[in-house]
Amino acid sequence: MIRSKSQWEANGDGGLEPPSPLAAYRPGRATLIRYLAQTFRRMERTRVKYLVVTLSVFLTFAFVLATVFAYQFERLNSIHANNTREQIIEIKKDFLEDSVNNTIRYIREIRNINEDRFKSRIERIVVFIDEHAGTYGIDHVQDYLQSGGINEDIVIIIKDPEGKILFESPAAQKFSSVGNNDNEDFFVSESIGYDGNTIFVGALDQQLKRF
Repeated sequence: MIRSKSQWEANGDGGLEPPSPLAAYRPGRATLIRYLAQTFRRMERTRVKYLVVTLSVFLTFAFVLATVFAYQFERLNSIHANNTREQIIEIKKDFLEDSVNNTIRYIREIRNINEDRFKSRIERIVVFIDEHAGTYGIDHVQDYLQSGGINEDIVIIIKDPEGKILFESPAAQKFSSVGNNDNEDFFVSESIGYDGNTIFVGALDQQLKRF
C-alpha cells in the first residue's frame, strides 16, 4: 500500500516514520476536561455528604453535651441553693438560740442581783428593829421606816395589837393584796413583833419585773 507524504512523519535523522497506531485511540482535550470535571463533581458530592454527616454528628453531640451540662449546672445550682438556705437557717437558729439563752441568762442574773439587794435591805431593817426593841417605842421605828430610802419598793406594814394599820409604805399602798399578808405574793418577807405591834416587811415578786 502506497502512503502519501502527509501520512509519514520525519524521524530524528530526517527519515520518514509512520504514525503510531495508538494515536487513533487518544481522547481529545475536551473529552479529558469533561472527564476530570465529572470526577471532580463526584468527589465534591461525596465530600459534601461526608461533611454534612460529620457536621450533623458534631451538632448532635454538641446539643446532647450542652443539654447534659445545662441539666447538671441547674442541678448543682439547686443543690448549692438548698445547702446555702439550710446553712442560713442553721446560722439563724443558732443565733436566735444564743440570743434567747443570753437574754434568759441576763434576766436571771438581774433577778438574782435584785433578789440579793432586796434581801439585804430587809435584813438591815430586821436588824434595826431587833436592836431597838425594848429601847425605843413603835413611833421611833415608824419614823425610821417612813424614810424614802428605806421603804423604796419594799412593802412595810405596821399594825397595832388590835390589827389596825398604823403605817403603810408606798409599795404596800400600791399593792392592795398585801393587806391580807398573803406570803405567796412575796419572794422574801419577815413578820416581827415589836411591843405588841406587828411589823411586816417583804418584797413582792412583781417588784422584780421592773428591772
